[in-house]
Amino acid sequence: MAVTEQTITIGYADIKGKVKKHFSIIGKRLSDKQGNILFTGVTLSSTEEDILKQYVKDAAETFVSSFSPLIAGYTDNTDDVTFTYQRNRVSEGKANAFCSLFKSYVVDYVAYSVLSMTYADSARKYADDMANHVNSALKLIFQKDAPASVSGNLTDMTGEVILN
Repeated sequence: MAVTEQTITIGYADIKGKVKKHFSIIGKRLSDKQGNILFTGVTLSSTEEDILKQYVKDAAETFVSSFSPLIAGYTDNTDDVTFTYQRNRVSEGKANAFCSLFKSYVVDYVAYSVLSMTYADSARKYADDMANHVNSALKLIFQKDAPASVSGNLTDMTGEVILN
């Protein structure tokens, strides 16, 4: 496989929707040490939703820095964060899994950032999940696939050797 590039884009609107769904589950199902459900602590007001863009940007920068030898480009604009990385002997399946891990990392980063303000015990789980996502992505992207085998053999070779 030759070196190719792949671009990953994280749209703020998409992440915002995923985070809100995630917080809805957390708010309805989890409780603090006193037995109170976490709904009011994890529900974001419309004013607080604006901070999601900063969290997504921070998450992208943190994740991308782990892969700096491969990063070919990074762009942050008002609607999304995009980065391009070099794929050198990495299968399409591994590249797709890498993209999925990146998106999961961003959602967990946002959850961690919000929960750490008021529920540090609950936030630790997301810190662990973020580390697991990065470690898995490192294994995927830096473990090269074997080059494709050639159908020829030594008797098929041609050429010349010049001795001085």
